[in-house]
Amino acid sequence: IRILFHRSFGDIRTLVRIFSLMPFMWFAGRSIVVGINALQKPKALLPVYAVIACTTLTFGVYLARRYGALGAAYGLLFNSVLMMVGFLVQFLRLTRNGSSMTKAS
Repeated sequence: IRILFHRSFGDIRTLVRIFSLMPFMWFAGRSIVVGINALQKPKALLPVYAVIACTTLTFGVYLARRYGALGAAYGLLFNSVLMMVGFLVQFLRLTRNGSSMTKAS
């Protein structure tokens, strides 16, 4: 990029590295959402989405204002990781509860 634009967009290298991680986070999070929907428990997704929305409106906006495009990229990466972890926790909670119910039956 630096060769093409003569250092006009030299700072974008960091953004490209951050954004290259995003599809993996989104794919992992979406895969877990499909698993939760397969368990027929879509209401378990609501708390995770609420936390993500609050985090975006507070932490994400702060980073974007403070650090500009780089802060927005880090905020987006943080929200993606938080979303993936939240969905994973919900999925594990649902499968653990479901497996204990099937053993008792």
